[in-house]
Amino acid sequence: MLSVPAIVLAFASCLAIPAAVAADAPPSDASIQQLLDEVHLNALLAQSVDRIRDTIRKATARAWQGRPLNERQQAIIEEMSDRKAELIRKELNWSELRPAIVKVYRENFTQKDVDATIAFYRSPVGQKMIAKQPQIMRQMSDFTLGKMTDLVPQLQALDRETAEKLRAAADDAGNAASPPDQPAAPPAAH
Repeated sequence: MLSVPAIVLAFASCLAIPAAVAADAPPSDASIQQLLDEVHLNALLAQSVDRIRDTIRKATARAWQGRPLNERQQAIIEEMSDRKAELIRKELNWSELRPAIVKVYRENFTQKDVDATIAFYRSPVGQKMIAKQPQIMRQMSDFTLGKMTDLVPQLQALDRETAEKLRAAADDAGNAASPPDQPAAPPAAH
């Protein structure tokens, strides 16, 4: 016969099983939204999009490799930077990104993960990370932009080499398609 403490322990462990299973369950949309709110993701996104224009201008200036631009050229860069930034702002809007972000979090984290992450971001260290995130993103963006700008000539050389090899292979085959002189434009967004 089981003792009363053994029965209580068995009953308590039965109650704990659903809680453990629930913790391993996918997170609720509400808890994911709470996490996104906690890290101010919407504001971070807005700040990132606002910085895109400056990043585009810096990339264009680097592409000119320090050569002086006249006023008309500078005006063109300003206009194109504004247009590109506005296009990006329209495509990266929170109302469209939020459902996709929630879906990705739901597919990759458990409720326990989301709860622990929320607790972390509410801690002093988590709050410091949130406060420093815009500065970190800006510094990483500047670093990455510099690295990509340095890579552009090498990537363009590889594109030219690829096109030359494809043309030679088309000539050898006689009836194969020859690559275009210019890369194809990206497909239009729908």
